[in-house]
Amino acid sequence: MTFTKIKHYIILLVMFFSCVNIVSANVVINKVNLEPVGERYIKLYNNSNSVQDLTGWSIKRKSSGGIEYSLVSSSRLDGKAIEGNNYLLLVNEGTYVGSLTPDVTWAKSYTFSSNNTILLYNQNDELVDDFLVSTDTTNDEDTSSGDIDNNTDTTSYTNATSVEKENPDILKITTKIISPKVVIVGIPFNISSLTTTNRKEIYQVGRFIWNFGDGYKVEVRDSNPFFYTYEYPGEYNISLSYFDNSFNKIADATNSILIKVIPSEIYINSVGGSADPYVEIGNKSNYDIDLSGWILSGSLNSFTFPDGMMILKGNKIKLSPKITKFTNSDIEYLTIVNPNKDIVATYPIKKKPSVNNNYIEKNFSTQNKNVINKEEGNVIENSNVINLNDLEANAGNTKTDLSDSTYGVIGLLVVISIGITSFLLIRKRHKNIPDYIDKEIRAEDIKILE
Repeated sequence: MTFTKIKHYIILLVMFFSCVNIVSANVVINKVNLEPVGERYIKLYNNSNSVQDLTGWSIKRKSSGGIEYSLVSSSRLDGKAIEGNNYLLLVNEGTYVGSLTPDVTWAKSYTFSSNNTILLYNQNDELVDDFLVSTDTTNDEDTSSGDIDNNTDTTSYTNATSVEKENPDILKITTKIISPKVVIVGIPFNISSLTTTNRKEIYQVGRFIWNFGDGYKVEVRDSNPFFYTYEYPGEYNISLSYFDNSFNKIADATNSILIKVIPSEIYINSVGGSADPYVEIGNKSNYDIDLSGWILSGSLNSFTFPDGMMILKGNKIKLSPKITKFTNSDIEYLTIVNPNKDIVATYPIKKKPSVNNNYIEKNFSTQNKNVINKEEGNVIENSNVINLNDLEANAGNTKTDLSDSTYGVIGLLVVISIGITSFLLIRKRHKNIPDYIDKEIRAEDIKILE
């Protein structure tokens, strides 16, 4: 076998294994010095050949009880970077008295102690590296080359407890679900995962099995972000099982989170007038709601809420017509549509027909009604209670009775008129009868014929 063929086989093998797991180089926590307090520091190392920008990154410490506390805020790392294959030194701004020149400092009131875990997060708030601080190691001398500011760090720490990280022989894989903790029913939300190893590798392909806790389960081959939508409010447990290859029967890493799905409860509270056609919206829920991509539509124009726009819980926001470009015609009828094209709010809100209060007082002030106690299932007698649901029907029935009475009166008047007219006509005829009919018939007026 020639050298050329061997080289080709090696290249093919490298390509094969690179397809199995895509590994991304990262900045790592290289060293932590605990004692003495005046020389306490954290050292990061960039194991790549390119410059790594640390803007947006942060460092936290986790107690033995699992609670995380801020140590180096993201604002202190803004504009900072690590050259390829180089170090970055972080110290306490008030207590550090060592001879090395620090690159970044953390607040005087912040510190860490033994059995704390130092956590390194990137600009996406993803855990990049973790480092367990321990006092079980012996004192050592840091003779690392290529240190801060391209200077060789040869300072001896004979009284210091230092821990330097080494790659372990046993591979350990962990996976983490990246998702918002609160989402809105019917709205797609972004979800992804981060799978890493204790050797600072990031696995982006494999076998990812998702279970969303609502009866839906899916298997994907990579860790790329995707969208999911819950149809009903409630609390759901999302779980993820990662398999390094398709032949594994037992998951190499698992993770689960609890996610709360809430109704939107966004409403249109009020609108302005012709001089200032503003629109005021409100949030009735107990959670902050992201309005990114939602659409407020008027009669003529529409306005799309920009990315990152939030409305806080129980809060209201007035939208100026200078921003929405709405006119007086637009605010006559408004709708709010979520990214799933569902109408979540309208203005004006349709109201039930009103009831005549004067009619209630006149006709129902003493009417006895029964009230149902929904909690206990009992019927309660109450002479002072008015059933408003019956008012419209009763009012309608009363109007029908009045109309029938009117028809009866009109009919009676017609009958009386006909009677009077008939009487007068008969009497007129009676006056035209000859007088001899009224005279008495006498005997001499009768003649017998033989």
